[in-house]
Amino acid sequence: MAGAGEYTVTADIATVQSNDGTETPVAMLRRWPVRVARPVAENLKPGDPP
Repeated sequence: MAGAGEYTVTADIATVQSNDGTETPVAMLRRWPVRVARPVAENLKPGDPP
């Protein structure tokens, strides 16, 4: 764990060690992939009945 102080959200604040001994750094910021919309045959307007 990192000690008290000022950090940026991308700074590594801890490391996690797995059972096989590999260490993974942990930051305060997590980036998630943007969801890609599923393909559709036709986009309907909000007021149109299906």
